[in-house]
Amino acid sequence: MLHGKLMQIEEGMLVVDRIGEKVGSVDLVRYSDEDSNKPGPETVSAGETPSNQSSWVDDLINVLQPHSELPEELKKRFQREGYLRIDVKGILAGERYVTLQQVKDVTPKQVTLNLTKDEIPSF
Repeated sequence: MLHGKLMQIEEGMLVVDRIGEKVGSVDLVRYSDEDSNKPGPETVSAGETPSNQSSWVDDLINVLQPHSELPEELKKRFQREGYLRIDVKGILAGERYVTLQQVKDVTPKQVTLNLTKDEIPSF
């Protein structure tokens, strides 16, 4: 079951695309805010930020990429599904973001995505 494997993702792990080409390494992993036992809108407890207000994911994305305006829909998707920030070296140097739903498999040393390098959006 992939859900359990997602919890094994650690910073520094190799990230490859669906055809096995190296993408980069995990720079940051953040899990979903949504309760997997209660599908639908996330549950907000006392002291937490309601989803119609700025959340830690919004704040984090704004701090990490102050010059890039991520679409609001994408920010909400990251919050809902969780995400990986991938450190990319070489010609495409920089950071790329994918949702945890775009992870195909996780082994002790590697994360395999279900998309190709070219399909990973850059911001």
